[in-house]
Amino acid sequence: MFDISHNIGFKPTTLIKLTAAAPLQADITATFILVKKLHLGAMYRTGDAYGALIGLALTNQFYLGYSFDKSYGLETFLYNQGSHEIVLRYDFIFASKKQIHSPRHF
Repeated sequence: MFDISHNIGFKPTTLIKLTAAAPLQADITATFILVKKLHLGAMYRTGDAYGALIGLALTNQFYLGYSFDKSYGLETFLYNQGSHEIVLRYDFIFASKKQIHSPRHF
């Protein structure tokens, strides 16, 4: 994660997929994190789809997110209007336990 300012972070991610008998595919996502709470981003999948995401850290343990992607490159885009995903994440964090702190941002 890159700190752009005190309240804005930028988190780029890439996933490259190689499967036998299928073309190489890459997912590229750019997410901006505002005030360490609000996540806003966009994604692109080579030859297939684009999308957007939004998320909110409700507490230190609960995260709520939504994403949408729309296919444009495969024949399936003729038959669907995109896909929606809702995420509710709970992190098992216990203040009474000693923890090793890491700079993870996911």
